This record gives sequence, structure tokens and C-alpha cells, in this order.
Amino acid sequence: MIFGVEKSMPILISKTGETINHQMQKLAKEFIVDLAMLPTVKPLALVPQHCVKPFSSTVAAKLGTSRCEIVENLLIALPIRDGSGFTVDNVMKFSREALQHSSGDVRNVAENIITALYKDYSKQVRKYLPPDTETARKKLKYRKLFQMFDEIDGKPSPEAEKQKKQEKEKKKDEQIKSLQKELNLLQEQSLQVAEMTRTASRSRIPTRLSYSAQRRTSMPKLEVLEKTCVFCGEFREGFTDAGLDVHYWKRCPLLMRCTHCKQIVEIAEFSKHLLEECESSENFMECSQCSEAIRLDVYNQHIARGRCSELDRDSQRHCPLCHCNIDDTEDDAWKKHAIYKCTKNSRRNKKQYI
Repeated sequence: MIFGVEKSMPILISKTGETINHQMQKLAKEFIVDLAMLPTVKPLALVPQHCVKPFSSTVAAKLGTSRCEIVENLLIALPIRDGSGFTVDNVMKFSREALQHSSGDVRNVAENIITALYKDYSKQVRKYLPPDTETARKKLKYRKLFQMFDEIDGKPSPEAEKQKKQEKEKKKDEQIKSLQKELNLLQEQSLQVAEMTRTASRSRIPTRLSYSAQRRTSMPKLEVLEKTCVFCGEFREGFTDAGLDVHYWKRCPLLMRCTHCKQIVEIAEFSKHLLEECESSENFMECSQCSEAIRLDVYNQHIARGRCSELDRDSQRHCPLCHCNIDDTEDDAWKKHAIYKCTKNSRRNKKQYI
């Protein structure tokens, strides 16, 4: 029985690539599936093992499509389990090679196989594909796959995420404009008060007290804005421009120094800095599980040794220092974490924050 199957399978597979006799092609595909299900052949798991042997990207499109369709149909009849002949490893290696074929028909069926497999083995399937990054999504074959993965995982579409990001940036711009308007108003009031004070002094009109009271109500707000760190919210009398620069460089618990380019960056944006802005960005890759920027030379060890913890929700990001999950939707989430909770933040204990 084994000898007969071993000898007949290569012939049957070659017949599935018939371009002239379509009836022969259809019968060959159906016979392979029926053969795999025979009670005497099924326990041997020989047919699935023959069908998932990867083929070259130069194989004829008709044969490549037929081979993918056979695997797709067999996986329905013989799901992955012990003794079926199919494993995540051999099916993904087969599908990954089929995904490189120049024919769109071959790639489409390969995508269907990978998507069906992803529903039950998502983490294992992703290990055989490039990390889900903007660079990878620029390639059509991976963009379609990752979009289907997003649908299965219940993630919002890239369009929805883009709209959400635009709304967030718009809200931030509005807040900045509002603060700037308030600052300008306070500066204008302070100039008016100063002018009134000088006028009152020259004319000796006893209105200095009322001006002084107005000055007390306006000036503290201006001073607070000018002498407050925009990142951590700390206020100090000594926060001149130079004083704030020193604070940013050495003390602010929400900032850190990049060890690769020596720039001062926000802790919350450090992974993005390493991937997009740092002069050493070509040496880093985004981890598809934890979203951190990982050096290329240790990426495989990072995944294999389980050093990264997967994000619980789409709204979360990893702290690049202590690797905890931070919920981006919570107000001041990064500020609270960096100041009070992050055990790896060397700036956290330099001042007692209230």
C-alpha cells in the first residue's frame, strides 16, 4: 500500500496541472482527496505529506493553483492533529513558498490557507511571516494577509485607525492653541497692568492697590506656565529657559536619553524614535507581539526565549524601560507610570513628586 501511494502521488499531482484536458485535471484533484480519505490510506498520512511539499516559484500557475486547492480541501477533511499528516510547520512552509509565486491565483489560495490556519493558530502562524510593520504592509501580499488577520482579531481597519489618529492630533492641536491663546492673553494683561502701574505712579492717583490686586491674579498664572515642565508638570521658581533645559537633560522623569544618538526623547515615544528617527534606526525592528523596538541581531532570541509579553489590548503600548503594558487611552497614563510605578526609570526617585 505504501509503495503504491508513493509511486502514484507524483503522477497524480502532475496531472492536476493539465492545461488542455480540464476534465483530467479535475478528476486528478478529486482522486487525491478521495485517496487520502480511504480507510487503508488515511492512517498512513502519506497523501498530506506529499501535497505539502513546497514548490518553486517558477512552477506553472495552473499546477501551483491546483496544489494549493488540494491542500485547502484536505485541511477541511483532515484538520491539523496528531496523525493527520498536517502540521502548522509543514502547511505554513508550503503556503509561505506559494505566497511568493508570480501568479495571483496561486497567492490567493495560499492566503486562504494561511487565513484559515490563523483562526486556530494565530501566534504560530505569525512566526512564519515578517513582523507586521508599515514596511511589510507596503507589499500587497502581506498587506492583504495582515488586514485579514486584523478582521479575525477584531482590530479596527487601518482607515479607522488613521481617522482616530487624526482626531487625536486635531484635539491635541486645539489644546495647544487654547493654551497659547491663554498665554498670549496673560502676557497682554501683564503688559497692561505694568503700564497702568507706571501711569498710576507718575500721576500719584491712589489706584495702585487695585492694579496690584489685578497683577496678583494675572501674574502667577503666567509664571506657572513659564516655569512648569510641559512633560512632568513640575513647577520651580528657578525654571528659566536654561533651568528647564537642565531639567529636561537630567531630571524630568518622563524623558530619557537615547544611548545610540544621545538625543533626549519621551519615554512613551522611545520605541518610535528608534524605529523612525534615530540615526541607528536601520538596526532595529518592531516586535509584532510587544510593539517594542528590538535590535535586529537579537530579534530571534527575543521571540524564541519569550522575553516579550504580548499586549493585552490594541490601546496598549509597552514601556521600553520596564516592559509593562501602558493603556494609551487613559489620561496621564504614561506620566503616572513614569513617576510612580516604573521600577527601571532612574529619574523617578530624584525628586518626591506630589
